[in-house]
Amino acid sequence: MTNLENLNLSNTYFLLDSIPTWLYNMNKLQSIDLHSTRTFGNLSDSFAKLTRLKRLDLDGTNLSGVIPPSFGNLTNLTYLDLGGNLLLTGGIPSALGNLTNLDTLILDGTHLYGTIPNSFGNLVNLKMLELGYMGLSGSPSILGNLTKLSTLYLNSNALTGAIPPSFANLTNLQRLSLYRNLFSDTIPGFLGNLTNLTGLALSNCKFTGQIPSSFNNLVSLQGLGLNNNQLSGALPGNFLGNCTNLNTLDVSNNQLSGSIPNSVGNFKNIQYFNVSHNNLVSPVPGSLDNLTSSRSSLDLSFNRLLLDTGFQATSNIINFNPQAHIPLVAAGNKLWVSSGAANNVYHWYRNDTLVATITGDSTLPDTLSGSYTVVVTNPKCYWDTLYSDSITITNIPTNLTDSLALVDLYNSTNGTNWPNNTNWLTAPDIHGNGNQCQGNGRKPAGK
Repeated sequence: MTNLENLNLSNTYFLLDSIPTWLYNMNKLQSIDLHSTRTFGNLSDSFAKLTRLKRLDLDGTNLSGVIPPSFGNLTNLTYLDLGGNLLLTGGIPSALGNLTNLDTLILDGTHLYGTIPNSFGNLVNLKMLELGYMGLSGSPSILGNLTKLSTLYLNSNALTGAIPPSFANLTNLQRLSLYRNLFSDTIPGFLGNLTNLTGLALSNCKFTGQIPSSFNNLVSLQGLGLNNNQLSGALPGNFLGNCTNLNTLDVSNNQLSGSIPNSVGNFKNIQYFNVSHNNLVSPVPGSLDNLTSSRSSLDLSFNRLLLDTGFQATSNIINFNPQAHIPLVAAGNKLWVSSGAANNVYHWYRNDTLVATITGDSTLPDTLSGSYTVVVTNPKCYWDTLYSDSITITNIPTNLTDSLALVDLYNSTNGTNWPNNTNWLTAPDIHGNGNQCQGNGRKPAGK
């Protein structure tokens, strides 16, 4: 046993009160894999005796305590995984920066907290660094030194500030996950130069400003998450039009405006497309039909999109409703609404009672006093129903309006003192002012 070089007890699910002490006497070990063995007890500094170790996997072993600084003596390590141990706590020891042969370091899913040690800038051979679901704070700018990184997970921490400019050096990155942090400022355009990216997750932060147009350079991108930020402005022209490998795009819960660009029709491999809870407006591009395969899920709800027959919505998994309420406009005794496609059907309600159903014409003439709303449908747009705001109309009856106009005319011409009153009625007419009305009861034009 003392000559053993590789020990793999992973996924054996036997319970140990602690890692057995005999293990630390096997000084020829080069690889230990105990992940998911449900070992308990503190993480022992006796591991430092095993200086030939190249691989140490203790993921999900329920170990507790702190990471001993003596782990910095394991300078032959190329792989270290302490993730999934929720009872590991304390700060990350700076001594881990001595492990310059590491190509993989996984600490995610622990209760380690504090800032990332500056010594991590020495880990120049790292290709995979997973520090997600921890309690890290401050800026991760030191990680910009690690130019061999292909995977960097920093999600679900309390990291602050802007995305560090030093990250522009990480041109070998394929997966970058920064979601659920306290990052703010704008999303830097240099991320668009990381052209090897296949996955970019920036959701649930506090990013502001526009989506960089440089993202169109990310031709290998398969997944992009920008949801739950404070992004604004219109989607860039040719938005991600070169990213034809996209299968997931989520920009929901932002403040984006303008229309959905035609370039989204290039996402022919899309499986999940979510632009909901923004301020996007019509037209909905017909190219969006390219996304509506039977395996794709589209969410366009909670925007200001109108009915558009150019978009056929052949997907069985599309969420278009509800949209933001469309405004009603009053013009004299008429109401009208802008709702997009021709051949819409307008269901007009007064005081919650249907009063008119009109096809093709978005105007309701000759309104009476009351509270109005309209529901808009289109037989070719079965997936959508638009609802309006309500508007209250208080109209003066037409005959009373004309009568008041005649009173004004009578008074402005000095009434009975008008010098030329030939043929005026000497007895009051129906309006009581001696002015002749037409047979329909309204004043003649031009008088």
